[in-house]
Amino acid sequence: MELKPFLIATSQGISGTGVSSKIEHWIDLTSDEFTPVLTFTSEGQYLAFPAGIGRKTGGLVVLLTKQPVEGITVAFHVEFEPVGNGGNGMPVVGRSDRFVYVRTSIGKFELDPGLSTATSHEVKAFYDISDADSSDPEFLKFNLKELSALATNKNDERLPWLAKFLRLCPDTPESRKLKALIATPSRR
Repeated sequence: MELKPFLIATSQGISGTGVSSKIEHWIDLTSDEFTPVLTFTSEGQYLAFPAGIGRKTGGLVVLLTKQPVEGITVAFHVEFEPVGNGGNGMPVVGRSDRFVYVRTSIGKFELDPGLSTATSHEVKAFYDISDADSSDPEFLKFNLKELSALATNKNDERLPWLAKFLRLCPDTPESRKLKALIATPSRR
């Protein structure tokens, strides 16, 4: 079976001081309507000025499938960069996810959470630059695996930033876990 042809149009998303994004719109050329069936942020940057956690993100279509359902897989990557409060703008953690969008009965593609490595809320909170206002507890929960590895590496130059960030964070199970990891002496 042949895959359907798509027209891929790009547009500038949100832009301004410290924020920019590029949006991809996928238009199904076999459809009666000339409207996007999938839209996502293909590039974005958010600088958290004067202090906070900024990020750079990108998304790329890596797979089109016809069977068992028509789907489009987008690989996303995000790097988080703290600014102010001891952050020097160097990336502290990064994460990659794959999102599978499947065609619905109305012809549009929607995220299938069962086939994806993150939720639709996480797409909006961390990969979509137009909604660059996630909370510190959400950041900790989303990046717990990577931050845990950082917290156990006593020689990592990013560790002082993490310790200071956690002192300023609300008390959550994730912040308590990371504080405990930082407080644990290193084993030699």
